[in-house]
Amino acid sequence: DMNGKVYHYSNEGVASWYDFAAEIMEIAKLNCVVKPILTRNYPETPAKRPHYSVMSKEKIKSDFNLTIPHWKETLKDCINQLNRK
Repeated sequence: DMNGKVYHYSNEGVASWYDFAAEIMEIAKLNCVVKPILTRNYPETPAKRPHYSVMSKEKIKSDFNLTIPHWKETLKDCINQLNRK
């Protein structure tokens, strides 16, 4: 019975917003420089966010026998599909 269970799902791997943006520029072959900044240099937002917040996906992988791809693989697939349109 899956009623009342909470599952977390995201691709494998860990990435900062900088890592994510830089990978988009590389995969899409865009001529744009992405510069990292420290969180303390970013304007304060109403929502407080933890410094490191990776969720555990062990329950969903175990319950559904999933193999989850790395985020870079899925991002590449997504960008390639967008480029076909």
